[in-house]
Amino acid sequence: MPLNKSVWMVFVGALLVRGTILMMYTDNVGWASSSMMFVDVARHVVEGKGLGYDDVVKREFQATLAARHDNKWIDIDDFLKLRSSAPEAYQPYRGRSPGYILFLSLVFFLTGSMKVFFPRLIQIILNASLCFALYSMGKQLWSHRVGLWAAILFACWVPQALVSVMVGHDGLIPFFVGLSLFAFTKTLADFSWSRVAWCAVLVGLGINVRESCLLLAGLFVVGWLVLFPLRASMGKLLLFVALIAGSLLPWSLWNKSHVGRFMFLIPHQGVSLLDGIADADAFNQFGLRELDGTYHWDRLVQQKYGAEAPTIRSVEYNDALMTEARRIIRQNPAWYAKSVLKRVVQFTVLPWSMWQLLASEPQWSTFKAAGGTLTRYIKDYPAPFFFRIFGKAVEGGLFILFVAGLALERKRWREMMVFAAVPLITIFSLAPMKIQPSYIVPMQIPYFLLAAALLARWWRPGDPAPGNPVPGASA
Repeated sequence: MPLNKSVWMVFVGALLVRGTILMMYTDNVGWASSSMMFVDVARHVVEGKGLGYDDVVKREFQATLAARHDNKWIDIDDFLKLRSSAPEAYQPYRGRSPGYILFLSLVFFLTGSMKVFFPRLIQIILNASLCFALYSMGKQLWSHRVGLWAAILFACWVPQALVSVMVGHDGLIPFFVGLSLFAFTKTLADFSWSRVAWCAVLVGLGINVRESCLLLAGLFVVGWLVLFPLRASMGKLLLFVALIAGSLLPWSLWNKSHVGRFMFLIPHQGVSLLDGIADADAFNQFGLRELDGTYHWDRLVQQKYGAEAPTIRSVEYNDALMTEARRIIRQNPAWYAKSVLKRVVQFTVLPWSMWQLLASEPQWSTFKAAGGTLTRYIKDYPAPFFFRIFGKAVEGGLFILFVAGLALERKRWREMMVFAAVPLITIFSLAPMKIQPSYIVPMQIPYFLLAAALLARWWRPGDPAPGNPVPGASA
């Protein structure tokens, strides 16, 4: 079925928004050493050296980041010019699933260039193309008008555009989250073997880009169990689970070979929990931060194991940090609960906004700590003030529209359950840890659907309630 011309116009608008941000930030994203790590491992893959990285490059990059203490983006390509001739500098890659690394390797190979501009260009095109998926989902679940509203909201949404230009799995994963939700929506109209298999393939690819897509796999199974009779759907559910399990197998075998354990997820919960505790500990009462403001978890691990301290991302390393995190939580339960609740608020109603990345420095918190007043900040730095306040308002407003849309569609709770759970479970499960906005933004795609359903109803209040029943759904 040909798409409405309006949707193509929305797609072009989405490309313009994302392209503008890409050209504004021609430097490469440098918030974390993982950005450099992905690119360096991809370089080694293209050169035929396998999944590995240059430890000299990694340490130089980390030292530069630690010395900056700001949110400026830096050029990764400059660091990739560094190479070590020492054989011991080469280290096998151990970390997140390598889907994004393989994506980078493919783009580097096809373009003949190690510059990350080309992967970022492809990422913004893929991200913008989700306008078509959102339109289709909105049209199937509600109406043409809802689909168009959802596509427009997504096209104009600056946080999505900012994430799409990142060098890292966060820049690619919204595409797979959106496509997986699109495939799931199609199974609601035709719960066939082929559509279930296609959905599993997309989710499996997403899982290998970022493990957060494991949540989608579990929610889709729950959704199908609620919507369709168990006897008729059992075989298809088993097929879905088998395909998902198959997608986990290659990386699990790699870890068995290089880490010594058959596992897909590298243990990292201890680091994540301690990061969250240290981030919330403004006065450093637990002594987790060094004088320069950084966290050195290696010191904690060495205190427990001594000279035989395990390496980062090992099970033993994670266990040592988990022990410390549990100790702090047990001794300070009220403080910890308050810090978790604060993060929930910060990423729902009053979010830490990605819009502030469009603003220049200094941040308000830095200016205030130096003795500045709000009046002076507004007068001297109007652009940063506007983007931070405006960003909080519109991102918090979208969440409120999402919740209001859920309330409006409460009679269709079985159909809406999965779409509601994707962002909400993501936020609540990450709240105990240190959250970056780029962790949350890819899972916010259902926001646009439910907000569009509400806006379309407000725009034409006299229209009948949209929505089609799911064919074959259990009563």
